[in-house]
Amino acid sequence: LGKSKSFDLHEEFTLTAWILPQEFKDFRIVDKAIPSKLDGFVLDVLDISHRGYLRLCTVECFYSVKPLLLNTWQYVAVVFDSKNQRGYFYLNGEFDSDFLIESGPAPRNNHPTRIGSDPNGEHGWKGYIDEVSIWKKGLKQEQVKELQFKRLLGNETGLVGYYLFDEGHGHLVYDSSQLGLHGKIVNSDWEEQFTKPYFISDHLLKQHQIS
Repeated sequence: LGKSKSFDLHEEFTLTAWILPQEFKDFRIVDKAIPSKLDGFVLDVLDISHRGYLRLCTVECFYSVKPLLLNTWQYVAVVFDSKNQRGYFYLNGEFDSDFLIESGPAPRNNHPTRIGSDPNGEHGWKGYIDEVSIWKKGLKQEQVKELQFKRLLGNETGLVGYYLFDEGHGHLVYDSSQLGLHGKIVNSDWEEQFTKPYFISDHLLKQHQIS
């Protein structure tokens, strides 16, 4: 997705996505940090005792409570609000857990933002990712729940990236937000996928790496 300053998520932000993991490991969903440096933000899935959990890392790392399911579509979201020192994980529109933020805002950096890998192109996602939204604001639980099956207009306040993956071919993924921060597809293949929740786009990208 490039190095746009719009993705410098700092004091508060929200990340949402539909995911279907085919393996649990240190695989990225949305990433703007160099591995092991904690110099930005990263939302990924971590394998803990052969179970997958959401993890958000900024200056410190936070973990969801409920395990994810393999080979199953799930709608995931994380809200980070350092001004109020609170953060929240949501799974399928429902509250999962909250966490205390004691380390302040997420660091700013000049790294590219990626979907499905880290800025170095590593830790590539194994499975499917669809309908990623990136917000420069902390959404409320009712807003997160509403987003699960809602197509956005693209001009919503605080929305800085909205990727539906409806293209089905080619090497670009289009940003449906008003900012138009389109991405380039690398090391991934389009696949047709029908067994998915309502409003998931018809064309999905397997093993996303979007730069």
